[in-house]
Amino acid sequence: MMGGMNHHIDICFGDGMVWIARIRRSNSKSPPPAVRDYILQSEVATLEFLHRTDVPIPKVFNFELEHPGNPVGVGFNLMEELLGRALQWATATL
Repeated sequence: MMGGMNHHIDICFGDGMVWIARIRRSNSKSPPPAVRDYILQSEVATLEFLHRTDVPIPKVFNFELEHPGNPVGVGFNLMEELLGRALQWATATL
């Protein structure tokens, strides 16, 4: 699945558990790597903060910033899948 800013890849385990690999899309207008890393760290910190509330959010299992030693080559986070429906902005109402 691809959103406006990220690619989402399902990782399915034998026990039925599903994680999502969330990888930021990159194009000619993307901010520099240091800014992308800051954004990823901010997103992970926000999810970790919200995890302490009653808001249903996915648990982040791991994340990796962009750096030469990153075997994937891009920043990403791995999080649990939450069941539900993706928001469709075109059909959303108040």
